[in-house]
Amino acid sequence: MNLLRKCFCATAIVTAVPLSMLAQNPTATGQEVASAKADNEIKQLLIHKAGQPDPMLRYRFWPAAADRKIENATPLISRAVILSLQVPQDTRTRFAEKYEAWSEMPIDQLPVEEIRTLLSAYERMFQELGRAENLMLVDYPLQLDDLSAAEIVQTVLPEFQEARNLARLIALRAKLAIREQRWDDMVRDCRLGFRLAEVTGRSTDFLIGRLVGFAISGTMLSVIETAIQQPECPNLYWALASLPSQRLFETRESLEFESILISRLFRDVGVLPDQPIGPEAARKKLQSIIEQADQSLFESSTQKQNPQLASLFAGSYVVMMADASRDLLASTEQWGDRAHELSAPEAVLRATILKYSRARDHWVAWSYLPIEVAAEYEKDWSDAYTATVTEREPLIALVQLLTPAMQAARAAGRRSEQNLNWLITIEALRMHAADRGELPTSLERLRPVPAWQDSIVSRPFEYVRKTANEAVLTRAPRYPNDPESTHHLLLKGVQ
Repeated sequence: MNLLRKCFCATAIVTAVPLSMLAQNPTATGQEVASAKADNEIKQLLIHKAGQPDPMLRYRFWPAAADRKIENATPLISRAVILSLQVPQDTRTRFAEKYEAWSEMPIDQLPVEEIRTLLSAYERMFQELGRAENLMLVDYPLQLDDLSAAEIVQTVLPEFQEARNLARLIALRAKLAIREQRWDDMVRDCRLGFRLAEVTGRSTDFLIGRLVGFAISGTMLSVIETAIQQPECPNLYWALASLPSQRLFETRESLEFESILISRLFRDVGVLPDQPIGPEAARKKLQSIIEQADQSLFESSTQKQNPQLASLFAGSYVVMMADASRDLLASTEQWGDRAHELSAPEAVLRATILKYSRARDHWVAWSYLPIEVAAEYEKDWSDAYTATVTEREPLIALVQLLTPAMQAARAAGRRSEQNLNWLITIEALRMHAADRGELPTSLERLRPVPAWQDSIVSRPFEYVRKTANEAVLTRAPRYPNDPESTHHLLLKGVQ
């Protein structure tokens, strides 16, 4: 496919997909929550009384302050990845084939001996993860500063996928500990998993790293949900409360990084002066942008560029966009009635940079707002952003393909935080039952510890007590038609 066709295909992709489809977790309204309750089957969750541990912080999913060391955990995580890949291929294949089935299997049906044998092959990997547990610096110096946008986009990071495999192994070992009621071991494994999530998510500022980190945290939270349904599981309220949401679930720095990454498409352009630079200089700069965008999005770094084709497209693009570009610049304070002085190539160059800058600044600026503050204005933001990014121009479409879906990224972090707060609230209910012998009549009457808020809608979870040992707990849907937004809690061991 030649460059011109690629650009027009990119336009079709960007203009055909509304931003709301990219945001997998829109802010849920009360009506959406009610609809989810009506349409989805209510999931039953068996829970058991469990009071506060003694001492209260006996169980920790994050290293205690006294154990933390100001050293870099990333090299040891990288060693753990290497050691996992040195496990015989047949063992790794067997794990890949069995993992999904074991994940969905009731805890009392797990094949204990088969799992123990498989995990023993990864013992050295687990040892390296354990060495990294208390090292609190997370830095993976990839020396990206001198690379072009194309070179950064083409940076291969297989570590992210392998980190997910490590998380699955940790989760499997934790479930084996649950099966055998080795609660200290289960907590230790979850702690390793959350540390792996932070290292994966924050050792670089790549957005994909953040999303993999969210997924690893989700895997650990799923293990904990399994644990708290077991009769002898200790209360993990304070262990969950110790997790640093800001470190595990924030996206701001990665969104800023992505904006810098896209700016590298314009690195060769430099700072344009207030006076016209002339058609020839503008044409060369525009061609440079097109070549960078083409290589970043569609070409491998080893393929030879075709400057003649890029030059041909630049000429066609100038003819197509010249009038609209002058009109846009004429509406600005900088150019106003001087826009007619610009040659067609320069008008297109300057207008392209202006439109990109507006789109970039739009999503970066909104990422600075706290989620609970921005939520009320999310539709307004989405409408304004969509209007910015769906201009039917091939080059702008190419630039927008490099723009991360801010809503989707922030929503992923918000889903993770909601899941954490959900489990904390369930543990508060278990603690109340241990203290009072029954479920509370409302979340406001929870004792001795409070429920946490639903981070998607920034208000308490919905709770309705049916009897002393039955209640319905509802959270905002994480995505449309979420089948697990409502849970029927059944407290066992209460008459």
